[in-house]
Amino acid sequence: MSKVVLITGSNKGIGFGTAKALLEQAPEFKTIILTARDSSLGESARQALGHLDRTDFIKLDVVSKSDIQAAASFVQSKYGHLDVLVNNAGFLIKGESFNLEIVQRTFATNFYGLKDMCEAFLPIMSPNGHIVNISSKLGLTSTLNNPELASRFLDPNLTEEGVLALAEEFTKYVGEGTWTEHGWPTSEFAVYGISKSLVNSYSRVLHRDLKARGVNIRVNSVHPGWVRTDMGGPEADLSLEEGCVAPVQVIRDESDVSGKFWRDGNHFEYY
Repeated sequence: MSKVVLITGSNKGIGFGTAKALLEQAPEFKTIILTARDSSLGESARQALGHLDRTDFIKLDVVSKSDIQAAASFVQSKYGHLDVLVNNAGFLIKGESFNLEIVQRTFATNFYGLKDMCEAFLPIMSPNGHIVNISSKLGLTSTLNNPELASRFLDPNLTEEGVLALAEEFTKYVGEGTWTEHGWPTSEFAVYGISKSLVNSYSRVLHRDLKARGVNIRVNSVHPGWVRTDMGGPEADLSLEEGCVAPVQVIRDESDVSGKFWRDGNHFEYY
């Protein structure tokens, strides 16, 4: 098999580590496409990985729809299809004190950019393609500490419009300064966690909608763990190599499992 995989945000951190692990462990992937916002950083990462015959690079900022469309056109023109899309690019600002700008920047990368990537690349995915969304256990609904709000994220009849409405609602309330009054959480990782709750809900909805249309493209999200990267920080539990085990497992998985949340080597219904 000669598969093509694209990994967003792969000049460093989990994206880079995942690309490295695939080069070392997954000969079925003939081409691994790296992306980064900065061309020099992306090309440097590619050189550091070696295997120039198996890697490619695209300058891509997931908050830019024009970048996304250009990337999809490039992949279609050069490779004809994409087998696995790994939405890894992420943004995190720590702290309980957050504002509208932080919410907008976080959601732009972690949720809206991910959604735009899926929409742009779905038309060129191979018939048995796979979308792997890097998520977090911080996106599990238990972190919301609000059963009513959690039930909205887990609603089996939730639609894409409903997921967008949840994102817009939180953003609106933060802008008004009333999010806690409306039952939304305030914690050090609240904004990041909610962005990942949106990713999990969107992944579930997209899986369901594709299945209903008879499209055999799988959609899963995966929690890599707390990893020692620029984002995770030096106190995190896992080394970069350890933190890439779960993403690589899901990327290489050839079962029919879809619409699930993966963590610790197992997959679960979203919760």
